[in-house]
Amino acid sequence: MNFDEAREERKSRPNTFQIGGEVFTFRVGLRPEAFSELIQEYADSLDNPELKGLERTAIVDRTIIAFLEGEDEGTRWYAVRAREEDAITAGDMQKVLLWLIEEQTDRPTTAPSSSGNGGATTGARSTGRSSSRRAASVVSEG
Repeated sequence: MNFDEAREERKSRPNTFQIGGEVFTFRVGLRPEAFSELIQEYADSLDNPELKGLERTAIVDRTIIAFLEGEDEGTRWYAVRAREEDAITAGDMQKVLLWLIEEQTDRPTTAPSSSGNGGATTGARSTGRSSSRRAASVVSEG
């Protein structure tokens, strides 16, 4: 495996995205240290019920800006974010952030697909009697 070929291919891909009518340029091939602390801060914020929405939004903004190429890109990001009309939503921001992470890591961050409508079976079906007897014995043992 020639990892340099894969790295060169990644560098040759377009490094722009568009949102809110603006085209932004992101840095390609960032060292993990350049964004991993911010990603961890973002992940921790999701588990922190004390954190207010504005604080969480600021973390997402900082993390996205860490991926952008140059100070001008960050200034333009804040300008697009400040618009009241055609506003960038929290969902939009999250999609941009996850996409930027995917681009840097070459790994998709998408959620697993749903298990379907429940029509298919993958193993032996349980009968109501055997399941309820086992549940009753567990309850009485406790």
